[in-house]
Amino acid sequence: MPTENTRRSDRVGLGLRIEVSATDLNGQVFVEQARTIVISHHGATVAVSRKLAREQELTIRCVGSGRQAQYRLMGEVRKQADRYVYAVALRDESVNPWDLKFAPLTESEKAIGRVLLECGGCQTRELVYLNELDLELFEVTRSLSRPCRRCQASTLWGFTRHEEPIKQLSPQVGAAGALQPSPVANVRTRNERKEPRMRLKLTACVRQPGFEEGVVICDSISRGGLCFTSAKRYFEGTWIEVAIPYSPEAANIFVPAKIVYSKKAEGGFRHGVQYLKRRTG
Repeated sequence: MPTENTRRSDRVGLGLRIEVSATDLNGQVFVEQARTIVISHHGATVAVSRKLAREQELTIRCVGSGRQAQYRLMGEVRKQADRYVYAVALRDESVNPWDLKFAPLTESEKAIGRVLLECGGCQTRELVYLNELDLELFEVTRSLSRPCRRCQASTLWGFTRHEEPIKQLSPQVGAAGALQPSPVANVRTRNERKEPRMRLKLTACVRQPGFEEGVVICDSISRGGLCFTSAKRYFEGTWIEVAIPYSPEAANIFVPAKIVYSKKAEGGFRHGVQYLKRRTG
């Protein structure tokens, strides 16, 4: 899990069709059709069938945009069925192969919700930060009316769908496999909360490396964090990533956070979550 000052842009969970060109560990040059799992302004995680070496160079072409860029392989994240999942870093950050604008993190940290939307007219994609009213409306209608520069009109925007099938998630059941705490200092208490909370039932997804993702129901949210109830217990100090609003069929934006309190409640355990500050440079 990245530390508080390593994340420089929002990470979007989106399956895009890509073409990977590189040399595998056997010295064989290959070109392979693959897909992304997560994309950001600075890099991505990708799933390919070949075993690759850390620090090696590879070229990735986004099939949808037709653009390509050079990447450096940072390391293997995990094994997924018959594929290897790698983290890759963009060599030249002025290149944008995804044809997607990433707003500064200072804007993200003012938001209540974060979502990748697509124009219903021209399919332009934009990373959108939602305020309280936008989030409440979007949770009900799953769409927003907003201006589109390409269409030069107000159009209806909805979730961006994956270009490749993504495993469906189901709500967490049972308390087995509860997540263990990571060392975290200076945990903020509820009495130190600076942001007013909004009472609203929302669908969210909680992710921690090494464990299954879980869909949860959030009942309270602010710019600084949220509260949710889960059958699974996340111990105080656990580092997680959370996406809100969330749809299993669409692109989702996961932001780093930590569990600041956990207590027994009706239906499982109630958790308080604090978003982590991220580097803006």
